[in-house]
Amino acid sequence: MNITLSKKYMPMFKDDENIFFYFLYGGRCGSKTFSAMTYVIYRMTKARETCVYCQQTKADLNTSAINEWENRLKDMGLWKSFQRSGNRYTYIPNGSTIVFKGFQTSSDAIETMKGFSNLSIAYVDEAQSTDEEAFDNLIGSIRSKKDMKLIVSLNPSDVNCYLYKRYFKELPSWDFSGIIDDKLYVYSSYEDVKEYIGASKIKVIEDIKKNDPIKFSNQYLGKWLENSEKAALTKELIEIAEEKVEIPNKYDKIIIAIDPAVSANKNSDDTGIVVVGKYNKNYYLLEDKSGIYEPSQWALIVKELYLKYKCNYVVYENNQGGLLVEQNIRNVCGHFMQIKSVRATKGKLIRWEPCRALYEQRLVHHLKHFEKLNYELLTYGTSLNDRSPGHLDSLCWGLTSLAESSNSGSLYAQ
Repeated sequence: MNITLSKKYMPMFKDDENIFFYFLYGGRCGSKTFSAMTYVIYRMTKARETCVYCQQTKADLNTSAINEWENRLKDMGLWKSFQRSGNRYTYIPNGSTIVFKGFQTSSDAIETMKGFSNLSIAYVDEAQSTDEEAFDNLIGSIRSKKDMKLIVSLNPSDVNCYLYKRYFKELPSWDFSGIIDDKLYVYSSYEDVKEYIGASKIKVIEDIKKNDPIKFSNQYLGKWLENSEKAALTKELIEIAEEKVEIPNKYDKIIIAIDPAVSANKNSDDTGIVVVGKYNKNYYLLEDKSGIYEPSQWALIVKELYLKYKCNYVVYENNQGGLLVEQNIRNVCGHFMQIKSVRATKGKLIRWEPCRALYEQRLVHHLKHFEKLNYELLTYGTSLNDRSPGHLDSLCWGLTSLAESSNSGSLYAQ
């Protein structure tokens, strides 16, 4: 057999008689399907087994699961040992069979299991796309069978998914691997099998990691997306803020807000730098130039933005560095700028609450799509993001300063 598996999947092959569920979960390219099919083939060649592969889908299984199955047989040198009849494959030496079944409704799920009186392995693929009633019907059809194994393979979606609430919510960590009661959990991601992934695919993944961190965390690390109500903003509020609006010809005020980081290496937090404007009662996010910079670098960026937008002043958080921040700006930019400082005395999300109220009133408008800022808005306050949110903090100071300077006195980011 010409096959190599990640060691993470080795516990499956122990065939512990006390285990009913095999939960294979994690990010894309983590070899879940590859490993599950390898395990099924292994079982079929060792003893006579009756297996079913099922997936809730409207697609043709011939172009997805069956093609993957046949590739595994070829990789393992067993292509000639299996006979195909429609969607059924039989291992010729001992008569083991596997049937590929697609279902669309919960009643189809019950039909899927009919005729399998001696079923020993059921494999539910893409389980996150299976509705709860259908999943219950599948389990109800097989749960009482002795020595039965149910393989559940999934890419985590969000915490509203019934699978999360039933089987993942109480796990010790989001990337847990191990046994709890009658359940074996195997977490994997592309990082576990990098040596088997082509360089071009790795580059695609790393580009997504850089440019779309939300997608990367969910789809390639396999983190469950948490309820956005816990975070700074909901996806719906961001989408509203990104709707096209008429851009003012002239703003009442335009300012730059800075949240300086304390270091500038690859593991540093971003220095937050945003440009925000106000016209009438509306607030406009014009630029987000946040990133990892040396002090002289971010000061130059501030200078360029100040001149480009003819800003009224610069506001910065002075908790980190205090007067050194202003001195850095003066040394690089000169003395023509008006500079104000603010000091944080409350938690980030508490400071953010009045800003969220502005979003809820549809008073904040993003003139571009700011991916990294959006990631912080959607994830800060959840387990998806434990880093200091420089983008969010600088935006908070900018909105707060503009609101206070408009005589409303309604926002205080202390």
